[in-house]
Amino acid sequence: MNPTPIQSNATAQRTPPYALIALVLFGLSLGALGVSAWLVLKPAPETGFRRGYTPLTNETNLPKVWLPDPDLEHRLGPGVDFTFKNEDGISVNYRSVPVGANGVCFRDDGINGEVFAIAVGDSFTFGHDSPLEECWVERLEKSLGADVVNLGVTNVYGSTQIQRTLEIHGMQYKPRLIIWAAFTNDWCEDTIFLSWEKIARPLKGQLIFQDRRKSTMPCAEIFTCDPQIFPAKNRRTRRWTAG
Repeated sequence: MNPTPIQSNATAQRTPPYALIALVLFGLSLGALGVSAWLVLKPAPETGFRRGYTPLTNETNLPKVWLPDPDLEHRLGPGVDFTFKNEDGISVNYRSVPVGANGVCFRDDGINGEVFAIAVGDSFTFGHDSPLEECWVERLEKSLGADVVNLGVTNVYGSTQIQRTLEIHGMQYKPRLIIWAAFTNDWCEDTIFLSWEKIARPLKGQLIFQDRRKSTMPCAEIFTCDPQIFPAKNRRTRRWTAG
């Protein structure tokens, strides 16, 4: 009687093909899950803010000079340092310094000791078209011999934005004095901001002005910033006549 041949351990423990396929599919699913999580959680690149043409902001429509802001519509970007010549042929430098909350930048010479006062306002406080040392905030700081932080913002900035700037970025310093430099157009520009807040912000968009010199009908347009919500070819979503 011939004994039955005994199978080797390698043959007896061979992995079935369906198990190998399952392992490969499991590995691929883990890789796809990791890629999906990275795409969702990675920080989105900051999209440059464009105002379009206005008499005050034409020369500051450079990439990344201004960035969108979820609370204030726009803010000065980090690392801004560029020089241009104003209408009088004077060289003017715009440089951003992180003096706001969470490193948000403004046009200031930096914190040099205990903060005595906070100055908020629009282009008049920002020092539009003027060298920083000629801005009234810096001249006041030099006269007082105490630190006055400039939280002024140009590029069409209304009273609601100014108030929020003070609350978000200024009150952290607990200043002894708050200076709110107001101008008559602040309330007019507030309507522009409120239009953005009610219409453009839900669409993740911006209000962009056309150049009146090239159009007989001044108007504003909403452009969406998020291509996943609106494809690039459909970014222009609404248009209306101003005034």
